[in-house]
Amino acid sequence: MNDPAALRLRHALEHAGIPVRPGTDQAVVHAFERIVTGSPEHTSGALSVSTPCTEAGISRATY
Repeated sequence: MNDPAALRLRHALEHAGIPVRPGTDQAVVHAFERIVTGSPEHTSGALSVSTPCTEAGISRATY
């Protein structure tokens, strides 16, 4: 995703030294990108602990 908000999120993670690994990490980052850009696919986009989990297709326990 090349949206400015998504790029800022990725830059912030990189700056904090948090690697985005394939799999669950990448799914969560993509979910947050969709939420912050206003284009959620599986939720209303309201920010809660459950929203990125649902968007990423993972359980809260995995998160």
